[in-house]
Amino acid sequence: MTRKTKSVIGELCSVMLLMSGAVAQTPVKASYSVDFDKVVNPIDVGIHGQFLEHIFNSVHGGLWGDMVRNPSLEATGGGGWVIEDNTVKSTGRITDQRLVFGEEKWGDYEVQLEARKLDGEEGFIVLFRVAGEGKFYWANMGGWQNREHGFEKARRPFGKRMAGMIEKERWYRVRVRCEGPRYQVWLDDQLVLDATDTQAPVLHGAIGLSGWDSHVQFRNIKVTSLDGKTLFEGLPPRTTLAVAPAYWKMFGSADFSADNREPFNGHTSLRIKRQGEEGEAGFRQKPMLIRGGERYHGALWMKGTAASGVQVRLMSEDGQLVFRQELSPVGTEWKKQTFAFTAAHTVSNAVFELALANAGDVSMDMISLFSKSALEAGGFRPDLLQAIAEQKPTTIRYPGGCFASAYRWKDGIGPREKRVYFPNVIWADQDPNQMGTDEFMLLCEKVGAEPIIPINMALGEQEALEWMEYCNGDASTAWGKVRAANGHPKPYNVKYWEIDNETWGMGPEKYAEVVTKFSKALRAKDPSVKIIACGSYGYDDGKGSSNGWNKRLLASAAKDFDYLSIHYYNGICYDQDYVDDPRRFEAFMKDEVGGLIKASANPSILIYCSEWGMMNASWKSGLYTGGILNAFERAGELVPMACPAVWLQTAPAAGEPRWASCSILFDHRTWYPAPTYVVQKMWRDNFAPNRLAMEGPEKPLNAVATKSADGKTLYFKAVNVGQEAVDVVLTLAGKAKVERAEYQLAAPIDENVRNSLDTPHKIWPKAAAVKVDGQTVLFAMPPLSAGVVKMNMK
Repeated sequence: MTRKTKSVIGELCSVMLLMSGAVAQTPVKASYSVDFDKVVNPIDVGIHGQFLEHIFNSVHGGLWGDMVRNPSLEATGGGGWVIEDNTVKSTGRITDQRLVFGEEKWGDYEVQLEARKLDGEEGFIVLFRVAGEGKFYWANMGGWQNREHGFEKARRPFGKRMAGMIEKERWYRVRVRCEGPRYQVWLDDQLVLDATDTQAPVLHGAIGLSGWDSHVQFRNIKVTSLDGKTLFEGLPPRTTLAVAPAYWKMFGSADFSADNREPFNGHTSLRIKRQGEEGEAGFRQKPMLIRGGERYHGALWMKGTAASGVQVRLMSEDGQLVFRQELSPVGTEWKKQTFAFTAAHTVSNAVFELALANAGDVSMDMISLFSKSALEAGGFRPDLLQAIAEQKPTTIRYPGGCFASAYRWKDGIGPREKRVYFPNVIWADQDPNQMGTDEFMLLCEKVGAEPIIPINMALGEQEALEWMEYCNGDASTAWGKVRAANGHPKPYNVKYWEIDNETWGMGPEKYAEVVTKFSKALRAKDPSVKIIACGSYGYDDGKGSSNGWNKRLLASAAKDFDYLSIHYYNGICYDQDYVDDPRRFEAFMKDEVGGLIKASANPSILIYCSEWGMMNASWKSGLYTGGILNAFERAGELVPMACPAVWLQTAPAAGEPRWASCSILFDHRTWYPAPTYVVQKMWRDNFAPNRLAMEGPEKPLNAVATKSADGKTLYFKAVNVGQEAVDVVLTLAGKAKVERAEYQLAAPIDENVRNSLDTPHKIWPKAAAVKVDGQTVLFAMPPLSAGVVKMNMK
């Protein structure tokens, strides 16, 4: 190293430390030699795929641009509530069907009641300190497959669970005590739960009753303050028994009912019947973002009678009117009513209401509201569509993972206003199928991605063949004709078909039989398609999937598929580790799985890492992402496709995202990139298809060197997983010479830093200092950083 080079490095290190805010220290030296003329392996851009699952409103209420959630006004949870024989009980098995009553102002109190399970898989639930969505607790008795009792806060467990079950047809005495942030539960006078919430406890709120896949009954309900004052005694008011549709709230005095008599869409419509009560009655949903100057288009289906019709309106939270129009029911037959307006000003948290002021009997169904910009974007929310487009996904796996295993594709085609809901609630998301096959194909077209479709194997081969025909058949075929009638005459030519998702519960041999059966049917119809089979979870060591899954599946069905779909979440069944785990997983893919494939009856099988990620929303996950993407590049010949999981979800009001490896988080107004997004985009923007031979240390940097197809650009992508700054000396061997270099660096220093809705770019790459000294490129990497040096060659 020349004296000049040493001097340059010293200057660069000083600059980098000042940029990062790190405490001055003596940097670690790391020298790398890259042979520009020696390609070690090709890299497929398919490693930059994405995985779209309906999870926590990723699509409905997110990417899909309809501002109305639950447009067909379905009641989630499976039933309602009735009062009879001095008890209150569910009308059948319910799941998360909360009956809330009392006062939000209640502070410290005890709840006493008797409860029993009439039927179902789990027990019963008592809610307390209910202060709104996302602000409540419950005691789940006989939860988790009727094996445990435990507390949950906004549906997230906290505190220590206790083993226990709830028997059918037996009354239990329940007492719940709330004292400050401490909560206790007695079951038949025995203390079973005792926990203190040290993380933003909810200190006031009403009470409630519920169940989880259970038919439940309650009686003798009493709430007392800790000084002995009775706050409530008896049964819930009848006005609280009406089941509001998911995401909607009712207001005013009327008879509300989920009417299952000839609804326009789905299982129920919402019926409002008023005799002569004062004031208004209706239902509302919030919040919505209304942008000043934007045009909005809405619609709903209605039938019935009302003297003055139904008022549709949008208001600010403080009651300032944004838009109002009266729509009159026209009789006993369903009729579509439309409305439109241009917003005069922006309202960040608008309230959407439908209100009946006078006597009448009105049923409503299938409500929608789109901005003009969303309609022009094909129905997608424009800012989220742009966020996706900027990631440049090469493939999109849809309709997801566990969601796919119950998905019915025929429910998601044809006129959207007639599509019915996804059949069950998963990931706190009941989807109305407004984004189905055709909309998914449009999404792929808009962002330049190739579709990958997982099949619901439970529906059988014929259903899969019909879906394939809908996607790939010309207009002369039965299902190609249906697609053409739906407005899409040209086939989509879907190449990749996956046989379900995470099928580990059935065992590899039985699953192999399914793969063989489906593969033969699909390939007989179209020999050009590629078949993907479910592989192991994690390291195939029993921590999540059966031991030896890959080996046993390959032994039984290797000739019947083209890709082995493996999953792995760092932080589920395995300790979180962004330092060593990326190289460990790389070795697992290349040596263990690759070795099994090579020894199988079909050594041409490739790996599709179709779900991967670190279950952490901080910069740790960004560092992990860079390490895993480098692993895929080093394993390029074996791993041509990959996609992290999950992609989009609503941002929580506080705390960790509910699926922490997510990359795009949003509310109704805006979105922010998680650290995973930041690094994924850096690596995708600097993709090159040829990995070069490179010599240098494996730690603390995890690094790769690649060159473009035309040989004009060299990339060095690296993650510094160490706690010290690193001075990097990158020397180029070969005929090409470096003309100039630029350096993008993400270096928040603290591994616990994260972006948020308020600070969306706290972690974001910035231009950093880099020097070219002949055939040597000099730069510094602060501790816990990820960066890309792009070099233009002469």
